[in-house]
Amino acid sequence: MDCKELNQLIAKEEKFLEGVENNLAESKKSYQEAQQKASVAQLAFQGAQNELNIWTGAANAIKVRLTRLREQVQQEQPTSPDKPITNLLASATSTLRAIAESSNGSQDVNKTEMIRAVLRRHPAGITPAELWQELNGEVSRDYVYAVLKRLKDRDQISYRRKKYSLRDIAGQKTLGNNAPATLQ
Repeated sequence: MDCKELNQLIAKEEKFLEGVENNLAESKKSYQEAQQKASVAQLAFQGAQNELNIWTGAANAIKVRLTRLREQVQQEQPTSPDKPITNLLASATSTLRAIAESSNGSQDVNKTEMIRAVLRRHPAGITPAELWQELNGEVSRDYVYAVLKRLKDRDQISYRRKKYSLRDIAGQKTLGNNAPATLQ
């Protein structure tokens, strides 16, 4: 091959390379668009999955609580059977409402709100072990301690006599009658 033929071959190859590089650029662009759509779809899927987990957990927690309270009612055989059931339904409804109001698609918020709901039902305080038992396995024992530490660090709860209790909005410990504690 002489120089002229080699130059023509090089020109052909350069033209061919230019076409391949154009196709490569278009392919990269379509790949990036598809990847972006896949990311959006994955986020939507995760959001739907988290919401499903939140509502499943809420329903299961209330079912377990209702079962426990029904067993307690049957064991105690109260003189007026309507009163415990009314209290049970009101408590279950308030728990579900608290969980639903806090639901923003995050499972962590749901579990934290479940712990807050239990703390609300025990204004005199509750030990971590009692709290974990009341949640009946909805959250791990380690997670209960982690949430309690986080809430304590944020001054949302107080720790006294080995029991945790919620603080009111002003950050003061609430007493059993829901009146803020005052220092004398």
